[in-house]
Amino acid sequence: MAIDTFYLSFTSDNPSLMISWDSKRLLDKLFDYVKQYPDLDWNPKLSSYGHTRSKRRMRVGSRGEQREFIHIVSKNDVTT
Repeated sequence: MAIDTFYLSFTSDNPSLMISWDSKRLLDKLFDYVKQYPDLDWNPKLSSYGHTRSKRRMRVGSRGEQREFIHIVSKNDVTT
């Protein structure tokens, strides 16, 4: 999911939180939440680059028009 789409959706659902939270803080808290649970993984295809949010940054699009995306998966998900 695109980060800007996620942030806009979250702010519309939680307007009282967004008075003091910007998108960076929201992503930091979401990343911390994902790290707490061993069954969840943040942008797993980028795990070889490191364990921080910046090391696992996924950008899509041509240079200058890139959008940042997040991909959170459960290790318990069954893929076919």
